[in-house]
Amino acid sequence: MFRNNLVRIALAFPIVILAVWILGLEYRSNAANRVMVTVEGYDPRSLISGHYLQLRVNWEDTDCRQFPRDDCPKELFEKIYRFYLPESDAAEMERLIFKKRPLMQLEFALWDNKPLIRELFIEKQLWSDWYRQQKTSEE
Repeated sequence: MFRNNLVRIALAFPIVILAVWILGLEYRSNAANRVMVTVEGYDPRSLISGHYLQLRVNWEDTDCRQFPRDDCPKELFEKIYRFYLPESDAAEMERLIFKKRPLMQLEFALWDNKPLIRELFIEKQLWSDWYRQQKTSEE
């Protein structure tokens, strides 16, 4: 009996820790200030990493007034970010981005001066909505 309870506790412990960690990350992401940073990108293919957009930060086209002291904190951000896409959409997204050259922005949550990527916006729409609209208009 004692051994069965010990096994259950041992199996449940990592699940509880993982759940607490995920809830903590979700809380930080939702409670943090959000900022939009303009990016430029392309869609390289990597057999190891899957399909993603590799996005380079474009500070010249970013509205720095959204940051404290109206100054872009370039030192807090990486120069390049990856935004992963469903494999089925990646090739078509690459083609559309090269063809249309739309405004692309990453939404970040700033928590303790650490930027966490939340979402990709294209032409001020969620990437998935923009993508669906582009596919519909081409048909």
